[in-house]
Amino acid sequence: GIPGTAAGGQDPHVMDYERWNVLMQTFCKRGRYNISKIPEIYDSAKYDLIQKKTFLDSDLLKRVYALSKEMADVVVPNEYGITSEERWDIGSRICSELLGKLCRDFSHMRQQSIEEEMELLEEELDTDDEDFEEQHSTRVTHRLAAEFAEDIKTPERHVRTRIYFTSESHIHALINVLRYGCGSKGFGGNNPVPLISKDGLQVLEETTEFDYLSQVVFRVFENFDEPPDGPGRFTLDILFSPGAAGEPWNLKEDESFLPAANLVTISAHHANEAPTTTLNELEQLIFPYATHKRKESIIKVM
Repeated sequence: GIPGTAAGGQDPHVMDYERWNVLMQTFCKRGRYNISKIPEIYDSAKYDLIQKKTFLDSDLLKRVYALSKEMADVVVPNEYGITSEERWDIGSRICSELLGKLCRDFSHMRQQSIEEEMELLEEELDTDDEDFEEQHSTRVTHRLAAEFAEDIKTPERHVRTRIYFTSESHIHALINVLRYGCGSKGFGGNNPVPLISKDGLQVLEETTEFDYLSQVVFRVFENFDEPPDGPGRFTLDILFSPGAAGEPWNLKEDESFLPAANLVTISAHHANEAPTTTLNELEQLIFPYATHKRKESIIKVM
């Protein structure tokens, strides 16, 4: 392409002007402001500070960014409810399909564990104790629903991770379900045990935005000393990262992207750092509000 031109031959300065002009016209009409445009103004200012800081008025952009961020920090969370109960209720409705997908994957993992346990018990009855112990000194602890293995080039290998790609609205919704759905003041029914620790709640309280690459991770552990259908068989960590939520002016001159924040554990733990949250507790929270049928329109799975 010709230097100084964008795709299609347009001057990038003209495109930037047109983009901001449209934002201004839709944000303010006849002296009335459309606050739903504030997040878009904030995103545009942040993008330009990262990608176009060399040829746009950075001082003006910083002012727009700072003001729009202050307003977005109020507007965006309240789009998902104002009170704790509203946020839980709206969140459970928005991410019902995602909750259903999680329930199905957890159920399959649990069922596969029970089946493997039964197979091992049958083998143990037919095999010398020493031979059995030598053959099964290691156990496969990762699960993958067989129905999704058809899209994997090497289905014989073990896939240890399920990755769900979804929208910012679903991240907000899922966090609100976990945050407000259980505990002594929870709205999710009969689960008095909080899934999020006090430190985790503090992390979420101090998080003002869920940016690109925001992540919620459920890390499941299996304890083979517990019975396969026992509540202590599976425990889990819940980890969270707000993604690339840093300030754009902290970038160096030659940098054009913000790194994602590190994952932090927000679920409860014992003093020895072992997780105390059980998979049963999570399932009790999300199962009643999950859509229990397969829809792939919102959730893409790898």
